Amino acid sequence: MFFETNAKVVTSMKKWFVLTAVYGLFFSCSNTHPYRENIEGLSRQWDVNNQQMETIDQQLHAQAEQLMQLQQKVSLPDTIFTNPLQQRTLHSVQQQPRSLLSSLGNQQQEMDDFRIGWRTKSIIVKELSDSLEKGNFDGDIEANLNNLQETLQLSSSLLNSWSANIDRNNRAADTLRQSISQLMQALPQ
Repeated sequence: MFFETNAKVVTSMKKWFVLTAVYGLFFSCSNTHPYRENIEGLSRQWDVNNQQMETIDQQLHAQAEQLMQLQQKVSLPDTIFTNPLQQRTLHSVQQQPRSLLSSLGNQQQEMDDFRIGWRTKSIIVKELSDSLEKGNFDGDIEANLNNLQETLQLSSSLLNSWSANIDRNNRAADTLRQSISQLMQALPQ
């Protein structure tokens, strides 16, 4: 009877060890669970914002090229018009591409400055995603996530501002094209 009781105890202990090991394995493998959704969501939105930055950068370069072409169209000598009103119109039209190009340059500089830090933090996003895949993390995950989330929110705000500037510049360039067209029609034959 002693051995029978001991066998039951041993069997019960084996079951307990197996269950404990299974639970331990489950919980040790799921240490990423609290962060999985946050990291995956952050990574997805990071990629979206990164693509939007690339698109805006391409739009800025295209706008700058168009404005330089418009600037060349109106690089006419001051003496082409004898009428003072037409001369003032020419000066005004000549100033518009310069002003728009200056605005684009400022926006490009702002984007370039922001993207330096963005690229550095993109490495951290990649490392977090890789750590999620491996199931082990180094450093303060919550601090990294909070910092990256703040950067992501800032990038979203800047992207909205930059997109609005692109739209504003497109409207200004359309107005400039109309002004140039009218000016060219008024050129002496």
